[in-house]
Amino acid sequence: MTMMMRACAIGFLAILAMPLGASAQSERTGYKKVSPLGGCSRFCPGTVQPKEIPDGPFRGFDVRGRLSSTIYMHTRYTHSRRPKRVAVHISDRRKSERTGYKKVSSLVDFPSFFPGIGELYVQPEKLPNGPYRAFDRRGRLSSTIYMLPIEDLQNRKQFDLEGLAGTGDHVTVYFNSGHPGLDKPHYHIHIWHVSKKGEERVAK
Repeated sequence: MTMMMRACAIGFLAILAMPLGASAQSERTGYKKVSPLGGCSRFCPGTVQPKEIPDGPFRGFDVRGRLSSTIYMHTRYTHSRRPKRVAVHISDRRKSERTGYKKVSSLVDFPSFFPGIGELYVQPEKLPNGPYRAFDRRGRLSSTIYMLPIEDLQNRKQFDLEGLAGTGDHVTVYFNSGHPGLDKPHYHIHIWHVSKKGEERVAK
């Protein structure tokens, strides 16, 4: 072997024995160049493990392949972020319908909206004494009404009635000679869940 060949062989072995640059070491552990992955320019001196995109860490190297920096990129919004839920308001009327309350006008010949009471609802099995729930035109609970026949009161009948759906503010008791659904003379026990001024909601 000539001297020239020996020198080349020794040089080649020396190159193999040289430690790998940081860039090469990163690529051996799964890091890939950013340019083909993230649309970065070919001269973008960085690598990243594909599973870590887009947040990183990204490793930056100088032109000689030496590690110069570690970069993290935090995005404000990502495709995996769930959209915020929009709160949906359910009216008092709708809640009552879900528990079996029916509009009185669908059960007997009664106005859909009665001035001074509002839209009247009842569970059919609770006719005729109630409780009835009255709502304004926006579906807000305004009052609870019990209807007690005078005949039953004179006979000292005991009434076991369901309680109120809301907090009582004031009570109005008045006589009624009879109407569809309860044609006997009776008293209305009208328990308001709104103030005196709030009664305007169902005035008309």
